[in-house]
Amino acid sequence: MDYDRTTVKFNVLFLGDNVKLQDIFTRLEKLKIYIKEKSDTYGFKLFHNDEEIDGSESESLFNEYIEYIRSNIVQEDGEYFIESAGPYATSDWPDLEQGEMEYQKSFKLEDYAEYATIYVTIRDFYASELEKLQNQNIGVSCEMVDTDGDWYEFEI
Repeated sequence: MDYDRTTVKFNVLFLGDNVKLQDIFTRLEKLKIYIKEKSDTYGFKLFHNDEEIDGSESESLFNEYIEYIRSNIVQEDGEYFIESAGPYATSDWPDLEQGEMEYQKSFKLEDYAEYATIYVTIRDFYASELEKLQNQNIGVSCEMVDTDGDWYEFEI
C-alpha cells in the first residue's frame, strides 16, 4: 500500500430496529455505486486475490459479495446474520482505532456476522474530519484513520 493513502472501513449493519432485508441490499447496492462513481475523486482502491483494483472497476466483486450475502443471510428472532463467512472469512482485520491500515482483501465477513464489511484505501488528503467522505445518506457507518494516526467514525 502506498504511504500517501489511508484506509476506510465501511460497515453495512444487518441488525437494528426495523431493519428490513431489502434495506440491507439497498445499502450495499448504493455503496457499490458510490465507490464506482466517486473513485476518480477519492482514489478508491480495493484488494482481492493479491491484486489492487480501482474502485471504478469493482462492480463485479461487489456483485459477487452481495450475491453471497443474499444466498447466505439468515433471519432468527427478527435479526439477520450470516452463518458462515465462506470465501470472505479472514483473520486479516486491521484495527483502525489502533492505527493499523494494512489488509489483504477488501470484502470481509465473519461467521455469524451481523454486518458486511468492506475496506478500501483512499488518497490521504481525505483522511481528515474536515475533508472526509461527505454524507450521501446511504446509511453506512464508516471508520477511518487520519494522517496523524487518529481514528474517527462517520456515516455516508
